[in-house]
Amino acid sequence: MFKKDQVLFGKVEQINFKNIILLFDEYKAIVFINELSDYFVQNISHLFKIGEKIFVQIYKIEEEEKVLYCSYKALMPNLLKEPFDHVIEETKNGFQNLLNKTNKEIKKWKKSNLIY
Repeated sequence: MFKKDQVLFGKVEQINFKNIILLFDEYKAIVFINELSDYFVQNISHLFKIGEKIFVQIYKIEEEEKVLYCSYKALMPNLLKEPFDHVIEETKNGFQNLLNKTNKEIKKWKKSNLIY
């Protein structure tokens, strides 16, 4: 049903000291504080409210416990200290490498399993 790297859109059901919880059918999605931002988060309830709808990305699935471990920051580059993992080196082609990489990422995003 769920797959690693799948993007989900759901409602924040619970806010705790170290995580937030969303529910998807019989699965509980947990987003730990370190997966909210690379920057210091003093109080999670300053970022989210109960009932708020957000996107999260699955990074681990525990089928037996019906738990999805998710990341919020993976989908929010402004919350990452180093949001880009690819360095484009200058070549004789100018910006062609940038265009190729951008088109590749767009195709990958379109193929992702986005649930609303």
